[in-house]
Amino acid sequence: MSFPLDFKYVIAATSLYPVLGFFQTLNTGYWRAQSKTPLPLLFADTSVPAKEPKLELARQRFNCAQKAHMQFNENAALTLVAGWISGLYYPQLAASLLLTWAVSRFAYVIAYSKGNPDNRKIPALINLGSQIVLIGAAVISGFCPVVKTFFN
Repeated sequence: MSFPLDFKYVIAATSLYPVLGFFQTLNTGYWRAQSKTPLPLLFADTSVPAKEPKLELARQRFNCAQKAHMQFNENAALTLVAGWISGLYYPQLAASLLLTWAVSRFAYVIAYSKGNPDNRKIPALINLGSQIVLIGAAVISGFCPVVKTFFN
């Protein structure tokens, strides 16, 4: 099997993922510095109130940015694999969904990094919806050739 001509759109959408990952690294690093959370701690300690309200908010923002970055790392690979598999049969659909996932994930990170987890709800719904459709398209793409071969 060869790649469909429109697979170039899947590659174009995929190119946003390293940019998004790098942006999240910078965002998390910025809020780590602002919150004065030393490495190797994964999260800022919010159990002890900070003496400065600004530091308290920075700790919350760091924790939210860190969690968003961790969630990206958990989901990016499976989303990309689903996009590439489905892109072999439905390249324009896959590219659109990969793009939607990346843009909504960017909005998710921006919203979540403001320090209020409720800010992330709308981008999260768009993000999850595009991921579910991509996974479904990948399953269909993966089994269609098998089913065709079986019935021929």
